[in-house]
Parts: sequence; structure tokens; C-alpha cells
Amino acid sequence: MIKTKYYFCIMGAIITIMGLIVLTNLPKTNSITSTEFTVKEYNGKIAVFETNNSFPLRIIDIDFSSLPIKDRELLKKGITAPDDEHVSLILQDYDE
Repeated sequence: MIKTKYYFCIMGAIITIMGLIVLTNLPKTNSITSTEFTVKEYNGKIAVFETNNSFPLRIIDIDFSSLPIKDRELLKKGITAPDDEHVSLILQDYDE
């Protein structure tokens, strides 16, 4: 009887640990469909767009002309970001 209880306790612990390992290795997504973003110049400011959308989701109040030439060239082409977290990282580079 005692051996059976230990067996089930050990098996339960093993299954729990295996489940945690599987869950921690799943890809992290915020939604079922992933949205890609583009950060680029828009009317003299920096804006965030959903890729393939011409209307900005957000306009950042940073004067585009005050940026270094290399940054302006990058933003004219557009910087692609796979998610909101990467958009935030990109915008941190331009935050005054």
C-alpha cells in the first residue's frame, strides 16, 4: 500500500515536471495570428504601421529631420519588427 502511494507521488511529480518543460519551450505569441510591424517616417515624424497598411497605428512626436542621416535613411526604407516588443526596442533608440 505504501509503495503504491510513493509510486503515484513520483509519477505525478515526473508528469508535472515534463509538462512544465513542454510549456516553457512553446513559442511565445500574443495572438493566434502574428502581426508584423514597420517603423518608418510619416509626415516628418516616426510612425508605426502594421506591415502592408498605409495608415499608421501610432505616430511618435520626434522630428524626423533632427535624426542623423543614417537613421533617416533606415526609416525612409522602413524597419520591420515582428512584434510589439521589438517595436518598443526600435523606438527606444529614437527616444529623446
